[in-house]
Amino acid sequence: YCQLVMDESAPKLPYWMRAGLAQFYSTLKPGENTMKLGGPPSRAFHTHPTGDIDINQLVGVDRVSYLASRMKSANDFYADTSTNAALGKGAAATSAMNALQSNLSQDFEGQVWTLTHMLMFNPDYRGKVGELIGALGSGQETGAGFNAVYGRSLPQVRIDLQLYMKQPALAVATV
Repeated sequence: YCQLVMDESAPKLPYWMRAGLAQFYSTLKPGENTMKLGGPPSRAFHTHPTGDIDINQLVGVDRVSYLASRMKSANDFYADTSTNAALGKGAAATSAMNALQSNLSQDFEGQVWTLTHMLMFNPDYRGKVGELIGALGSGQETGAGFNAVYGRSLPQVRIDLQLYMKQPALAVATV
């Protein structure tokens, strides 16, 4: 539902930002007279095990190609109708599925969640995240937006994100 709200209310934001905000706000959890925000999504999410993110590819993903990639994985897996292959005995379906496990679509949601989490909680970014959202919502390209708002290039943001991911724990806001 968060993704639907972001897609409908802010269609000019780049897809990575809409998806990241949707992932981030989907973690809102009620507590005893409190709300928690920023915990990892309840759905499984993964960041690249080495922390090596291709940020140019990440911010360049659009919704249509992302959904097409997810549909392709499902179609490739289910295209093999052999019962033995589907059970892994014929290897065709299993091989197709394993090959697709390494592409961006597997890590995209976790990576945009992590990037958005950094924007919302890292002291170097959180004070200007509204300005970045405004710049990107007005049609500014992602790299230009980071440069204009934070004075950082995408490679510099990638380094900041890699360092952010190495923290022993990530912040959670309790309101």
